[in-house]
Amino acid sequence: MPRVPAIAFTCLLSAFAGGAGAANPAESQPVTAAAAAAPTFPQQRTVDGHALTLHAPQVRSWPGFEQFTASIAFELTPPGETSPRYGTATVTGQTVVDRANRQIEVRSPRVSDVKFATTAPTELKTVIERAVTRTSLKVPLDLFLAYVADEVLAGPPPTGFNTAPPPIVVRSKPTLLLFVNGQPVPSPVPSTSLEVIVNANWPTFRDSSGSGYYLLDRDRWLMSGQLDKGWKAATSLPSSFTNLPADPEFADARKAVPLQKSSRSVPQVLYADRPTELVVTDGKPALEAIPGAGGLQWVKNTESPLFKLGSNWYFLVAGRWFTATNLDSGPWTFVKQLPEAFAAIPDDHARAAVLASVPGTIEARMAALEASLPNKTRVKKGSAPTVEVTYAGEPKFEPIAGTTVARAVNTGYDVLMYQNRYYLVYAAAWYVADTPIGPWGATADVPAALYSIPPSSPAYALTDVKVAKTSDDDEIEYSSTDAYAAGVVVAMGVAYYGTGWYYPPYYYGSIYYPYWGSYGHGSWYNPATGGYGSRSVWYGPYGGYSYSQGYNPRTGRYGYVETAWDGDEWASLGETYNPRTGVGTKTERYYDEDKNKMTTDRKVERGDEWVKTERKTDFDDGTQTIERETSQGGSSEVQRTREGGSISSERTITTGDGDQYTASGEQSRGQGSTTVTGDQGSMTTETRRNDGRSATSIEGSGGGQGISVSGQGPGRTTIAESGSGDLYAGHNGNVYKKTDDGWQQYENGGWSAANPQGGQYRDLSNSDAPYGETGSRKRPTDVGARPQPTSSSYPSSSRDTRSASQLDRDYAARQRGNQQFQQRAGGMQRGGMGRRR
Repeated sequence: MPRVPAIAFTCLLSAFAGGAGAANPAESQPVTAAAAAAPTFPQQRTVDGHALTLHAPQVRSWPGFEQFTASIAFELTPPGETSPRYGTATVTGQTVVDRANRQIEVRSPRVSDVKFATTAPTELKTVIERAVTRTSLKVPLDLFLAYVADEVLAGPPPTGFNTAPPPIVVRSKPTLLLFVNGQPVPSPVPSTSLEVIVNANWPTFRDSSGSGYYLLDRDRWLMSGQLDKGWKAATSLPSSFTNLPADPEFADARKAVPLQKSSRSVPQVLYADRPTELVVTDGKPALEAIPGAGGLQWVKNTESPLFKLGSNWYFLVAGRWFTATNLDSGPWTFVKQLPEAFAAIPDDHARAAVLASVPGTIEARMAALEASLPNKTRVKKGSAPTVEVTYAGEPKFEPIAGTTVARAVNTGYDVLMYQNRYYLVYAAAWYVADTPIGPWGATADVPAALYSIPPSSPAYALTDVKVAKTSDDDEIEYSSTDAYAAGVVVAMGVAYYGTGWYYPPYYYGSIYYPYWGSYGHGSWYNPATGGYGSRSVWYGPYGGYSYSQGYNPRTGRYGYVETAWDGDEWASLGETYNPRTGVGTKTERYYDEDKNKMTTDRKVERGDEWVKTERKTDFDDGTQTIERETSQGGSSEVQRTREGGSISSERTITTGDGDQYTASGEQSRGQGSTTVTGDQGSMTTETRRNDGRSATSIEGSGGGQGISVSGQGPGRTTIAESGSGDLYAGHNGNVYKKTDDGWQQYENGGWSAANPQGGQYRDLSNSDAPYGETGSRKRPTDVGARPQPTSSSYPSSSRDTRSASQLDRDYAARQRGNQQFQQRAGGMQRGGMGRRR
């Protein structure tokens, strides 16, 4: 069997989390291609001369993420009439989740219970039914999540989850975490006397001639006679460093030869052979009270989510909260019940991202829902996977404790053995074979014993891949969630990263097989991306570096990730492959200090699908060109020019469906305007900034308007309205809209206050509705008891609290869903907590 080179722990974490190394620093992008082509509401349709406007669905139920029921408000203008007729309808249908484009498609919507707010001819109901069912309905995914978030309950972790804290170390001086996953695994560097420690998270070399260990701290070297202590600035290097290979993974090491002078202080080196969390503050922890959060304070001179309430410190990692009364000595313990003060963190605060890990908040419920969304995989029964399963030496299987199943330990693939048959899980599908090397065939017959694997096993994620259904043409449909592809599991009402267990690596001579885990990387949930990010190995409170190398079984080549960041300076080079998803990435980012230019080439592949990006930046003349191309026929070209404090941009976008958009704009100090024109209309935005806050006004060719406001923190609040208003469906055909003066109802041919006598209808700005203030995250008291549409009639003179509360919830959910969709589609990053992996 061929020899399988070492796989590095952090490379696997990076691949499973979705990227090679750190993400690009946030860019100023007034409008993105995704935002321009996004499914938005209201939507216009024409049928038999009738003009129809559909407003955003108000989702009532979405069981199993497959069938939905929603109320919808509409405006219908028959031929020859100038004023629209308003009404409501119930829409149902089977949904298809498209997470890549963040949308839900209802391919065959069904319409029932059509009601008009005023008397209307019967045939108009048929017009509505034909117009809605004629084509598929596309809705932003985030709207669905916001509407059904009430139904998320905070249940306990799955049986067998580990809530014990990892080692947590807090330092107030620049510190480097040197994590060597188990015993050091040296791999010879060709044509030198050097060996690279492949299971170290920093580029670490050993000189076999006996001069010790050498660690690359960005542009300078540290050395020590032992891995676990004694590190100091190197005063000389072995001559073998001048013979380092020209391979890309050694590029930065070659740049640091010969030794260079550095004005930076030598960091402390914290050695760990098990996953350890490092928190670095810039001097003594600087506490600052969080407004309105009941005495909760945050530590503002660190990138780590560290808080203090009373005498207790709180630290968040991998979705779990740990607490201690002493930062230096601990002990840290798992928090079962988080104080309510954390739910009061303002959503524009610098640490607002932690709200996704605070049980009961709307952010946590939406994150939990998204992590639970099913990913569907379809393959032909008996078909073979697109990989060749190889082992280091002869296949070796070890029993999984508490089961009758064994797993392969000396391969990078997920292979199980049960009753003398072998099962492979690859790209979220099950395959079976009579030998450990195949031939493999897709199967729907998965023994129940394989689903008994406990969380303490590295193979636990495989239990998330289930057979959903089989078809008459022998096609098998599998269903899985982020628990399989990304290690994100819902527990305690939030999205956890990993099971909490440390899985020791497997060694076969100089060959090393690691497993990704929950800790050791500062993992945190990024609500702007819907995935887990990582601070990895911080050199100090505001910068860091990570390095790893591994083996890509698909190409037979080494994979590697090398990333450095420090303020606005960064560089990354890497190739990764995720055998669970079949996604491979190749990235080269290069900055030439002499020419002051940077180029980036990146390709992301999955099977026959791919996206290529080429970016060129000239910092001297202030120009940047970005070209993108997809396997589906989509493309875009963006040119930006900086002159003084102004940035002008021109871009052309072609979608895979052939729609074309052009955009141009100019920004200066965060202010300016942008115009997008395309096959679906046009949109103009104008941004103004004052006292650290910005406001962006939006106007569409259809008369739509909106405003987006940001504060000192990472979030934005966006309120949008269509050209005809933002309408909501009530009971019995009643149509409502939200205004500055409260709710209004359409009746008797005009708009009037929904409750002129000041009764049950409440303005969200001063109500105690389940969502509290507009877009608030407070948990309703009746979680799981979402009111359902009824056929009851609510006369305008006696509307009850249930109707008002439902409208309040609908309004808050629509605002929250639209805001999150715009953030995701626009690529907005919430800052202050490291880089997206």
